[in-house]
Amino acid sequence: MNIAHMRDTKWLTLEVCREFQRGTCSRTDQECKFAHPAKSCQVENGRVIACFDSLKTQLEINGRNNLIQQKNMAMLAQQMQLANAIVPGTQLPPMVCREYQRGNCSRGENDCRFAHPSDSTMIDTNDNTVTVCMDYIKGRCSREKCKYFHPPAHLQAKIKAAQHQVNQATAAAAMYQQALANMQFQQQAAFLPS
Repeated sequence: MNIAHMRDTKWLTLEVCREFQRGTCSRTDQECKFAHPAKSCQVENGRVIACFDSLKTQLEINGRNNLIQQKNMAMLAQQMQLANAIVPGTQLPPMVCREYQRGNCSRGENDCRFAHPSDSTMIDTNDNTVTVCMDYIKGRCSREKCKYFHPPAHLQAKIKAAQHQVNQATAAAAMYQQALANMQFQQQAAFLPS
């Protein structure tokens, strides 16, 4: 017998569902991650060898699905980058107005697109930003002397819009990841003989 024509069956070996063997598995063939072989299949030591020819078509399908999945993951990464960009021109945490810091801002707190914090201790000197009081944004800050920045209404609107976009992108990403996980599960289930 020519060894070159023998197939290595190690990767074709599947673990048989113990509950299925006892007749108590409540999952279908597609839901269970273990094999549910037909009675005509030979089970040895809790394992069954799948037929290579029957899996060949499924392997080709899974290869195509894997390429599609890789493209979808790349698209998801791009969407997440867009979500992280938030709203154009809006930065969280807000940048502090340099002109305000010099005492020269002519726009005033309510018209300037940058923060005008009342206390210089609120400013992060590393990146010239302030941390926004999220309790204030939600209308719930009851601190007498809050150490966080309470933005004026026009900046609050930008912050809320940015949060809304991030929340929507996060929800979409979670739904997409769940769909991918379901697709992977279906691919794995397709390998199991019924």
